Amino acid sequence: MEVLESEEEEDDVREGPQWSTNAADVRPTFNKQGVRMRTGMWTTEEKQKMERNVRRWLHKHPDTTMEEVVFSWSRAQRKGVYRKLGKGIRRPLNSIYTYLKRQYHDHSVMGTYTTEEEANLCRLVEKYGPRWKKIARKLDRNPDTVCLKYRAIEEAKMVAETHGAVSKGRWSAEDDELLESSVRALSGTDSTHQPVLWDRVALHVPAKTPKQCRQRWEATLATRSDAQQPWCAADDIALIEVLYNYPGLVDGEIPWDLIQPQHFPRWGIPGLKLAWQRLRVAIPGHALMLLDDILEYLYDNQIPRLQRKQGTPSKPK
Repeated sequence: MEVLESEEEEDDVREGPQWSTNAADVRPTFNKQGVRMRTGMWTTEEKQKMERNVRRWLHKHPDTTMEEVVFSWSRAQRKGVYRKLGKGIRRPLNSIYTYLKRQYHDHSVMGTYTTEEEANLCRLVEKYGPRWKKIARKLDRNPDTVCLKYRAIEEAKMVAETHGAVSKGRWSAEDDELLESSVRALSGTDSTHQPVLWDRVALHVPAKTPKQCRQRWEATLATRSDAQQPWCAADDIALIEVLYNYPGLVDGEIPWDLIQPQHFPRWGIPGLKLAWQRLRVAIPGHALMLLDDILEYLYDNQIPRLQRKQGTPSKPK
């Protein structure tokens, strides 16, 4: 049975300007404190933390549901609830509310678009323009996913006009070679982890969309080091030690853009993220653990295993 945090712990909710309604009010205060406020897509760690917060809150309020809280409760009834549900997540309250609204909306359709839905989406965009909220209401879908889907449709059209039908099959060795050479040419460097414009890359890779090129690059080719050496146990140990000793880490806010050039200049950020994900998910019960607990486990348990695998002396106690 999952151990839930105590009453005292749950009520220990930080007050202050970080709980302002919108990001514009929050950002100056965070900047002064040297804290990075998160915006944009939610990370896996943030989603897991939200799920834990929701489970703990519902455990203490078994007579209600999250759907009732988000869509039926009055402002007075909801007072203080979103602060508790957003505990430990560095986002403003409107972001917490929007995320929960999206997660628990009973009319928000999930899953793959049908051909009819895609055609309807294109007609609505032609009629209303990029008014994603209005279009999403008519399709009973989330505005973000509607925008992304339309972008994917447009990318597929671009590929079809240039190369013919989009290929959704496996990548061949020739495809990988074209992708790698295009990225290197457009980035103007031999490095495997420089930023590029994926719509331009896709023009040189037959039958692949910009999204397919980016995902293939990040999942495979970008994980190579510039020296073309495979990731090894020593790299795992180095990554764990760097994160374990890095000051002020917060769940979902690992500053890869600072860590990569200082500690892993031969590797790209996508490769580091994949290595970290592999280490993290191998821990039993990792989904219910905070970042500090995960790093403690890896440092105390995984490093000795990796050192034995290498045949190197264990770290001193």
